[in-house]
Amino acid sequence: MIPIAGAVALLSACAMQPRVHSARELSALADRCDVWPTELAQHRERPEIFYFLKPTASEVQLICVARWAKNNHLRLVYVEAVEEEAPETTEP
Repeated sequence: MIPIAGAVALLSACAMQPRVHSARELSALADRCDVWPTELAQHRERPEIFYFLKPTASEVQLICVARWAKNNHLRLVYVEAVEEEAPETTEP
């Protein structure tokens, strides 16, 4: 019975839902990785998803944020490029 209880406890620890990190924690990460706090976001409804929104990030910045996300059991979504659409013009 004890080995089964230990295995269940171990598996339940692995299946824990990631928590939503506070603005203070994300601000500290931004300072540590030399990015703006507005470039980091965590999905509220799916807290396992973590966004890094800096298309011009250096390799050092990307590695810093990626390591933090991995250490916190989050899936990193990195925005590599942003395309701007030209405004539609109406010709007479």
